[in-house]
Amino acid sequence: MRVAVIDDDTKQNALLYDKIFQDKKLYLSVFTDTQETISFFLENSVDLVFLSVCSEKIDYSYIISVIKKYNDKAVIFLTGNDDIQSVEVYRNRCDYFIKKPYNKDEVDDCMERFRLLSTRLTKKVYVRTFGRFDVFVDGVPVDFHNAKAKELFALCIDRVGGNVSMCEAIDKLWSERHYDEKVKKLYRKAVISIKKALADNGVQGIFDTSRANAYIRYDMIECDYFKLLENPEKYYSLFQGEYMFDYSWAEGTLAKIISKSFSPSENGNFLYSKTNDNSINKMIKDTV
Repeated sequence: MRVAVIDDDTKQNALLYDKIFQDKKLYLSVFTDTQETISFFLENSVDLVFLSVCSEKIDYSYIISVIKKYNDKAVIFLTGNDDIQSVEVYRNRCDYFIKKPYNKDEVDDCMERFRLLSTRLTKKVYVRTFGRFDVFVDGVPVDFHNAKAKELFALCIDRVGGNVSMCEAIDKLWSERHYDEKVKKLYRKAVISIKKALADNGVQGIFDTSRANAYIRYDMIECDYFKLLENPEKYYSLFQGEYMFDYSWAEGTLAKIISKSFSPSENGNFLYSKTNDNSINKMIKDTV
C-alpha cells in the first residue's frame, strides 16, 4: 500500500511512523509543504492520504482538489482541534478524520475503513491485446486522446505489472528522437494523458508511476494476454495469430506466444515453459 502523509509537524510524523506504520508493509511518502505535495501528485498516485488541516504552511483545500482530480483516493484529515466542522469535512470530500496526538487503535481503524472503502463496487476494466490493442471500461472503449499515451499504456500491459522505465519507453515510442529534455517532455505528456483518460473513466488506480518508471496494476485488470499466461492450455484458443499489431516492439512477445514459450528475461512477464508441466512457475516483476 502506498501512503502519503502531508503535515509539517515533524514530531507527529515521527510518532506516526515509529509507533503505528513501522510494522506495516507500506511505501510511505512524507510532505511538509503545499508545493512539494502538488508536484508529487501531478506525477504519482497513492492508495491513502493523511492530510493535516492545522498548518498555516499547508493549503489543504487546494491539495484536496488536486488529489481528487489526479488521484481520487481516500483522504483522512489529521487535526488537533476539537471544533472542526463536519460540514467542512464533507464539503472537501474527506472520508474520515482523526485528532492528534495519534492513537494506534484510531489510525488502525482508519486503515480498516480505507480497506472497506477500496472494496466498494468498482468498474470492470478489460484490455484486448490479441489483434488491435484497446482498453474498455464497463464495455466502453477508453479514448486516450493521444496515440503515444495509448502506446505507452500498451507497453505497460505487455510488461504485466513490471516497470517500464522512461528510458525504455522513449527508446520504443520515440526511437527516431534524441534522448533529450524535449523527448522527456513528450514522455511526461503521455503519462499525464494516460492518467487523465483513466480518471475520466473512473479507473485511475490501474496505472501508476514512481521514480521515472510506469507500470500497471495487473491484478485490477482483465486481459486476454494475462489469461493466456495464467493458463496457457485453457486460453490459448483466444489467440488468433495477432498481438498488438499496431506496435513493432510487440513482435517479440508475439513470437513467444506463437512458440508457446514465455520468458521473463527482460520485460518482467510471467514465466512459462513447456518443459515444466505446461504451467506458469511464477510471475517475475520489478518491485517499486
